[in-house]
Amino acid sequence: MKYISNIHTHTTYCDGKNTIEENILIAINKGFISIGFSGHSHFDYDISSMSVANTIKYLEDIKKCKEVYKDKIEVYAGIEGDYYSNLSKDTDIEMGLDYRIGSVHFIEDDEGNYYPIDNSEDKFIYALNYFSDIKEIAKRYYNNIIKMINTQKPDIIGHLDLIRKYNKNNKYFNVYDKWHIDLIDNVLLAIKDYNKNNGLMMIEINTGKVKEDNLKAYYPNDLTIKRILELDIPIIVNTDCHVADRLDNYYIDMIDTLREVGFSSVKMLINNNFIDVEI
Repeated sequence: MKYISNIHTHTTYCDGKNTIEENILIAINKGFISIGFSGHSHFDYDISSMSVANTIKYLEDIKKCKEVYKDKIEVYAGIEGDYYSNLSKDTDIEMGLDYRIGSVHFIEDDEGNYYPIDNSEDKFIYALNYFSDIKEIAKRYYNNIIKMINTQKPDIIGHLDLIRKYNKNNKYFNVYDKWHIDLIDNVLLAIKDYNKNNGLMMIEINTGKVKEDNLKAYYPNDLTIKRILELDIPIIVNTDCHVADRLDNYYIDMIDTLREVGFSSVKMLINNNFIDVEI
C-alpha cells in the first residue's frame, strides 16, 4: 500500500491528549499523506464533547494548520457527529467541514433520559440495569444508527458496534448470536440502500481499541467485516486516535487483515476526495 492516513483524530479541544499541531507533526514524521480531525460534536449530556466556543476555535485552528503545513501533509476538517447532536449536510456546509463521521454514543429511554454506552463500564451496567435486557439496549443502539443514516447522512459510520466496548470474552452477550447479527445486518442494508440511491457512505474499520485490556479487538467484529465485503460497502480504516503516538495504531496490521479477508482497496481522503487505494 502506497499511503497511510487517519481521519478519526481527537485533540485537546475534546477528549484527546494532544493539540492539532502536535498530531500533525507526528503524522508528518510517520509519513502520513493526510490527517483529518474529528472532534466530538457539542452535546449537552456528553462531557467529552466540544463546547460551542471550542468548536469555533477548533475549526479556526485546523484552517490555520492547513495553510501552514500544506506542503508537507494534507489536513482536513471533520467532526465526529453524535446522533443526538442532530447534524446534517446543511450544518456540514455551515461549519465548512470536509467530512463528518456519524457515531452513536448514547441511547434514550421513553422519558427522554440519555444513557452513555461507552463512557465507562459502570455507566453501561447502569443502563443495563435500567433496561433489564441487553437486547433492548442493542436494539435502541442500532436503531439510532439507522435513523442517523437516513436523516443525518454522515459520510462515515463510526465504530459500528461500539456496544461491544465492555463485552470482552462475551461478558454481556454473544456477538455471534443471531439476534445481534440480525440487528447489525439491518444497519448494513440501510447503508447499502443509501449508497444505491444517494451516493457514498462508508463504514469505518476502527483500530482504536486493538490490544487494549478492555476489548483487544477492532470495530466492527470479524463476521461483520466479512458481511460488509459481501455487500460491497466501501470502508475506511481509522485509528480513533486520542494520543498522537497512536495515530497509526495497528493501521498496517488491519490493512493486512482486510487483504486476507478479501478486500482489494480501502477509501482514503486524498486531494479533497475519498478515493480507492489498493491494498
